[in-house]
Amino acid sequence: MSLAAFQGLTLLAKDSGCEVPALVSTGGPTPQNPRTLAIRWTGYSNFELVYDGHIILLDAFFDRGSTYPPLGFKASDIRKADVILIGHPHFDHMSDAPSVATKTGALVVGAPITTDKLRSQGLDPKLIKTVTGKGGELLKFSKFEVEPILARHGEPPAKVTAAFNQALREVTTPFTEEQRTEAAAIRTRGSSDPRITAEGTIAYLITFDNGFRIMYRDSGGAITDYERAVMQRAGRVDVALAAVAEDVLQS
Repeated sequence: MSLAAFQGLTLLAKDSGCEVPALVSTGGPTPQNPRTLAIRWTGYSNFELVYDGHIILLDAFFDRGSTYPPLGFKASDIRKADVILIGHPHFDHMSDAPSVATKTGALVVGAPITTDKLRSQGLDPKLIKTVTGKGGELLKFSKFEVEPILARHGEPPAKVTAAFNQALREVTTPFTEEQRTEAAAIRTRGSSDPRITAEGTIAYLITFDNGFRIMYRDSGGAITDYERAVMQRAGRVDVALAAVAEDVLQS
């Protein structure tokens, strides 16, 4: 998906840097106009943002296993990235962050629970940035800046998840032993720390050098006071890449 005509962003007709499926981070073409912002969704809450030669990855869950439809690329295919923003450290949001950061030199940003997991996996400490999202942590890059904001992980009622899981079991083929082993290995690349709900989920306000703003929020928990305070100050965003739930809409 490409977005243009907002606050000076422009889109050239038939721009392959916006229209082809291949990620710029895997070697796909860049937008012809550096002031064009290209946004690509790669499943779950993963996105690639490309603007003026810079690549931002939002979450990093690419090598999902044989039980998922292929994305068309693997984590090892990612060649370029400047920063990886991890919303929270469950495996299906961060499992490929260490390998991608090691290959590209990208800075990985996340809550303390996230960065503890990254360090335990041997990622170079120079590529890790810990944030709490409680204010005063503005991260400045040459063409954009990132403000981490403490959010909250979704807390769906047990009766809802039980009904969903039962329905899923009724329409899916049970995993083979090999698939169970594969899935278990992928799960080890994330955290299941219960503190993720209140302490380990970070939203990010990304502001480009022309004032265009994106809010990224990868879980649908209740809106926090930190998020309200930032939005009262910011006033608005141009694009929200956000997980939502009923309790969020009512907040």
